[in-house]
Amino acid sequence: MRKNYYCIIVFFLLINLCSCGEQDGKLDEIRKIVKASEVPIYFLGKIIDQHSMPVQNAQVKIHLTYFDNSKPNDFYSGLKIINLYTDSNGIFKLDNKKGIKITVNKIHKDGYEYIRKWNKKRTFQYGDGGQGLLNIYKPQKDIPVIFRLRKRGLGTYLLDYSRNSHSIGKKPPFKFWCDFVNNQYSETDPAENKARIQFVPDIEVEVREGARSDVQIVLKTFGDNAGIIKTPIVELGQGGLIDRMLYKAPDTGYISRIKLIFSLKDFKTMYLYIKSREPAIYTRCKVDIMLRKDNLQFTYKTWTNPYGEMNLDEAENLPWELESVLKDEAIQALNEEKLPAKPDLNYLINEYKKREKNISKKVIPLTLREEFRSESITNEDKLECVYSWDPRKRNAKRDKQIWIFLNMLVKNEIPFIISRETKLRKYSLFIRDMDVLKISKDIKTMCAGG
Repeated sequence: MRKNYYCIIVFFLLINLCSCGEQDGKLDEIRKIVKASEVPIYFLGKIIDQHSMPVQNAQVKIHLTYFDNSKPNDFYSGLKIINLYTDSNGIFKLDNKKGIKITVNKIHKDGYEYIRKWNKKRTFQYGDGGQGLLNIYKPQKDIPVIFRLRKRGLGTYLLDYSRNSHSIGKKPPFKFWCDFVNNQYSETDPAENKARIQFVPDIEVEVREGARSDVQIVLKTFGDNAGIIKTPIVELGQGGLIDRMLYKAPDTGYISRIKLIFSLKDFKTMYLYIKSREPAIYTRCKVDIMLRKDNLQFTYKTWTNPYGEMNLDEAENLPWELESVLKDEAIQALNEEKLPAKPDLNYLINEYKKREKNISKKVIPLTLREEFRSESITNEDKLECVYSWDPRKRNAKRDKQIWIFLNMLVKNEIPFIISRETKLRKYSLFIRDMDVLKISKDIKTMCAGG
């Protein structure tokens, strides 16, 4: 973690003044240092892509720390958020400001990906208040600081389990098998594991004790057409790393078995490309390996193209419900040993956006804290409350399941009522009792999300 020398000096000065009992003068001393640290700010930056081409009209969010006399409890430090945009040469400039330091907090443009490890230097200290700090940034007027974005290729839907990684930590020797489609691993040989109905191993991982303090990891695939490639990693400026083939699996060069050797206290990160199953599918697998004393920690996460293509560039901003449908279709087809039909993503995204617009019109009363009632519900209908929730308690998984459920109701023309209980500040969803049995599975899925 990068040390903030400025804050450390102020912190120790505060402790020293408090210990000396100089209560009246401590804030004045801090105020003088912070005020003296505020200097004119000039910053010139340039944004390029992975091919060193300038990125025009990218949004750059900058945090400017400045002297604020009204904030003694924050060491007189205020924060301004400044939004800038790059010109046709990828240049952005911050000028005519006064402050202590700036942080390039975020860079965004549609069709591009911001990768933090490519841009490790993001904070620039300008003032030191006469304290002689060593990390003061001295800008050069015509030489910009370079930041990098990755220009996305043609995106596709991937079985993305990057947020559901698996970690296996044990004392060697041990062995386990990984199923990338169903996102499972098993420490029992799949040939003997009759309890798992849907488990098809894509790779076998065997961890062995090596000579001295070394550990050997053997990765193995199954089938004549399967194999693994350990990807080459190259340096890319400012200490960042870029994988040469990170978003497109190679078509040749796969081998069925690779052996890796790790030493004590090693921590390694590597990417693997894995071709598995029949018909073949391609997976990018990120592996983190940590060896401590007697235990080896093997952590992996995967991105799989279920359509048999080598493209591993993930489509961005897919609607939740569309992702859920595509995931279910892909898993079902691959478990049946066939490839799912490749969808027309642009068409589907537009269709879901139109549907969401219609749903939004019906769900708007929720935010207005009013009751919504389907016109087809009459006073004679018997209603059943299938779900209640408190909107003040944030729950992303619950909100997603409610959204999917309401989409399903509208799509199938099932009438419903959403009402707000004023005293309890709670929403309740009512459906006609004649419809409850028809959609009982969907109701269980929604309730599981809460």
